[in-house]
Amino acid sequence: MLGVCGNAMLIVVTHKSKLFKHPMYTYLVSMAYSDLLVCLTAIPEAIVGYHFENQWFLGQVGCSVFVFLNFFGINSGVGSMSMMTFERFLAICRPLLARKVCTVERTRRIIIYLWIIAAVYCSPWLGLTVVKAIEGTDREICDFRLTQAYYMTIFGADLLLFYFIPLLAAAVIFVKIGEALRKREAVIRGSLSLAEDLKFARKPTIRQNDEEEQLR
Repeated sequence: MLGVCGNAMLIVVTHKSKLFKHPMYTYLVSMAYSDLLVCLTAIPEAIVGYHFENQWFLGQVGCSVFVFLNFFGINSGVGSMSMMTFERFLAICRPLLARKVCTVERTRRIIIYLWIIAAVYCSPWLGLTVVKAIEGTDREICDFRLTQAYYMTIFGADLLLFYFIPLLAAAVIFVKIGEALRKREAVIRGSLSLAEDLKFARKPTIRQNDEEEQLR
């Protein structure tokens, strides 16, 4: 309930307020929609499975759609988070380029492409699940259609494409951002130190002028 309400409030507030018309908030809205998909599919499925011993009530279509939306929400959210991280890199390390290319319209197009790519990538899940009857009972479960080895390949690809690669890219980007901020801080401190030196350097000259005026 907290996940659904929190993400829904973020979406509503961002859409209604003109103060949030910024690329970063556009990515946040995309991530909020992704979180909503996960909250509305994975969590209810886990709760029902826990209390009813994994019994499935929504038939074959529901099984395929729920599994597809679960993976689709996770992967689209990771894509939006990765692009938002890259945009922060541009804003800090390449501010002139960011001012030119980081616009709301461009961000929306990127998000649309990300969601289309995630939907196409996750589309095989619409045919990779099946509802099976448990022998000796009248219960059904939503299960894998193929062998376990095949799904290990899929999960391995997911782990590589939507966890390790984004994690490595984010780590490199944050290191670059940290180096840029340290260099900027050093420049600012140098400028302040130079300003202080010039300020103190001017003081004796002012005193000398006052003394000369008093002597005259």
